[in-house]
Amino acid sequence: MSYYSPMLARFVRGLLHNFDNSEAFTFHIDLNRITDLLLETDMQMMRKKLEGVEDLWFGGTNISASLTSFNQHYLDDVANRNTVVLLISDGCDVSLEDEIVAPVRELRQKVRKVFWINPIEARLQRAGLKSSSPLMHASAYIDEIVSGDSLHSLERLARLLG
Repeated sequence: MSYYSPMLARFVRGLLHNFDNSEAFTFHIDLNRITDLLLETDMQMMRKKLEGVEDLWFGGTNISASLTSFNQHYLDDVANRNTVVLLISDGCDVSLEDEIVAPVRELRQKVRKVFWINPIEARLQRAGLKSSSPLMHASAYIDEIVSGDSLHSLERLARLLG
């Protein structure tokens, strides 16, 4: 994810500026709310602040624990039936397959749509491979998997967001 994070951070920053009541979180081992960091007006200051947050998006990820934490601490306050959730993850995850379904299902039951933006999805497709991420086991609760590896894929996502 670290390779794609600068581009994706700019994309999410644009979403925050264009969609009222938007929130941004990262998940690594822990969940981090980064909305205020991405809304920083000075780009250099934003970058420094993001770099200063430990465990922001480098290394292993526990998606099920992060989504469980989000559902417990934020879901009722920031989401409703009009909310579209973007899970931005390469799918590399230490979660067990049976741990991931319940938090994704709970999230999906409260919001309008859930998109998984996977920066390595296009590479997997070109190689004729499918993701082996535990998140695939929750695909029944994910409306769309979008590659997030290029401006073209992000333009497609913008059209889906409508």
